[in-house]
Amino acid sequence: MSSNFGNVLSVTVASLFLPFLPMSALQLVLLSLVYEIVCIALPWDTVDDAWTARPRAWDAASIKALCSSWVP
Repeated sequence: MSSNFGNVLSVTVASLFLPFLPMSALQLVLLSLVYEIVCIALPWDTVDDAWTARPRAWDAASIKALCSSWVP
């Protein structure tokens, strides 16, 4: 629901400022379909029991290090 809302909101706001529609209705429907197909896999996603055995602290530094390695 939030993905569809975001798509519709962004097209609505963009159509106020652009002389053309950034995405057609068919593109929004196809984007939603692809998103939903990808989300089908989430219930069957498995995580190693050893990883979930204890609570873990959020480590944003690893994400920052990963992103900074992509920057040329």
